[in-house]
Amino acid sequence: MKFNLDNLVAEYENLDHELANPDVYGDPARLRDLMQKKKSLEQSVNLYREYKQVYANHTEAKNILAHEKDEDMMEMAKEEIASSEKRIEELEEAMKIALLPKDPNDDKNLILELRAGTGGDEAALFARELANAYITFAKEE
Repeated sequence: MKFNLDNLVAEYENLDHELANPDVYGDPARLRDLMQKKKSLEQSVNLYREYKQVYANHTEAKNILAHEKDEDMMEMAKEEIASSEKRIEELEEAMKIALLPKDPNDDKNLILELRAGTGGDEAALFARELANAYITFAKEE
């Protein structure tokens, strides 16, 4: 997994480098594609960078705990280890969610028209109930 995330960071940095090229701004379609790709990778890359930093702090605190003689430093190292272990677990879960494949339809809008058909008041009541159900579903997402 680490290798794939390092590749993801490299791809993100390549996109940054490409966007720094002034020629890209002459082609709006290419610019839009690059910006969308960068935006889709941004959350995963930021989470991974934070994960690497927290993991480095965790390793450093373990080294301090193993080699330090001062009680205050040992206590601070223990606190750092406890907090970083908790944060590492949180970041791992967040990265798993961020790395799930995105649905291409997530960014698209939807217009739904419901009409009461033949049936009088009952059809209108059913159409209203159906509209309420869709509205409730949309708010939960």
